[in-house]
Amino acid sequence: MRSVRSVTVGKAAHEMASAIVAASGTRFRGGICVSKSVGTPIPGVTQLVGDHPFPRSNSLTAGIQLRSFLTSGAYDQRDVIVFGISGGASALAVLPLPPVTLEDLTEVTRILVLSGVDVTTVNMVRRSVSAIHNGGLLSYSLGARCCSYILCDNVQVGPAGVGSGMTYPSVTDADAVVEIMQKAEIPSRLTANFVAAMELRRSRFAGHAECRNTMVGDPGLAVRLCAEEAARRGFRTDIIGSALQGSTQDVAALFARRLDLATRDGGPPPRVVLGGGEATVNVRGGGRGGRCQELAWRVARQISGSRSTCFVALATDGQDFVAEAMGAWVTGGSFGLLSDLGYSWERVLADNNTYEPLARMGQIIEAALTGTNVCDIYALFRW
Repeated sequence: MRSVRSVTVGKAAHEMASAIVAASGTRFRGGICVSKSVGTPIPGVTQLVGDHPFPRSNSLTAGIQLRSFLTSGAYDQRDVIVFGISGGASALAVLPLPPVTLEDLTEVTRILVLSGVDVTTVNMVRRSVSAIHNGGLLSYSLGARCCSYILCDNVQVGPAGVGSGMTYPSVTDADAVVEIMQKAEIPSRLTANFVAAMELRRSRFAGHAECRNTMVGDPGLAVRLCAEEAARRGFRTDIIGSALQGSTQDVAALFARRLDLATRDGGPPPRVVLGGGEATVNVRGGGRGGRCQELAWRVARQISGSRSTCFVALATDGQDFVAEAMGAWVTGGSFGLLSDLGYSWERVLADNNTYEPLARMGQIIEAALTGTNVCDIYALFRW
C-alpha cells in the first residue's frame, strides 16, 4: 500500500489539503499547508501562514518548512506526494538562494508590482532565484511518485505560471531577467545579487522528480458558471473573454465599447456582459485601493448617465489588495455622485486612492476570503 503526503501552497491551500486528505483515506501520512490564514484543523496537516502580496518573515519560515517537510525522509515508488498549488504561492512561501536575501526579494517584488508590470513578469524574476519555485519542490522529492493539481489564476501562460511554477521546472533566461530588472530601474546591487543566485541555481538544481500536473480550475470556468447563473436569472449573456489583461484603462474602455454596442443593438434587456482576467495598475500615488476598485472607478466615468446600468469587478479570492475589499460596483449615477462628495475623479486616480470614495458611496464589496483564486470577474449589467 502506498503512502500519501500532501503539500499545498496558495490562497486555496486549505481547501485543497482537505480534499487530498479525504481522497487518500488510510494511506495519508501527513501534509503541510501554506495559505493566507489558518483554517479549520485538518488531521495530520501542519498549517502555516505566509505573507501576501509581499514576502516577509512568515513567508521565509514557510519556505524553510516546506523544504524540511520534503527532505524529512527517503522516497521510493511506493510513496506518493500530492501537490496542490494555487495563486499567491509565489509570495506566501519563499526561499531565495544566496546572495539574495529576503529583504532583496521583497524590495524587488515591491518595485516590480508597483511599476504595473503583469504578474507573470514579476514571477519570472522571483522564480529565477528560488529554491522552491520553478520546479524547486520536485528537487526535494526524488524517488517519489508526484502529481500536482493546479488552480489556475494566470491569464498569460496558464497553469505553468501559477505560484511561479512550483512543480514546473524550466530553464531560466538570465538575460531576460536582467533586462526586466534594468527596465524597472531596480538598483544595480540587487541585480548583481540576482545574477549570482541564478548561477548558483543553475549548478545546484540539476535533478528533480517527475510530476504529472493537472489543472482543476481556471478563470474560464468561473466566467462560464457566472454566465449559467445569469441565464438562469433571465439575463442575456455576452462573454467577452476569460483572459482579459492590460491596464485598468484598457479593460474599462473594452467594457465601454461593449455597452455602446449593446445600446445600439437595441436587443431586449436584461443583459450582462461578462469577462474574467487580471487588469494591472501602475501605482504612482500613496492612496489605498486595488485593481478591481480602480477598474470600477474608471468604468464609472465610461457609463456615466447610462440608465439601468451597473458594473461589478471582484477578486475571486475575496481580497482586492486592501484587507477590507473584495472589489467594487458602480452605476450610471456614480460619477455624478463623486463631485457631490467633494472628490475629483482624476485626482483619485493619480493618488491610487479609490477605496475611500467608493467606501463613502457604499459601493465597496466587502472582503471575505473564499478559499479559491481564479483571477477577477467583471460584469456589466443592463436592465
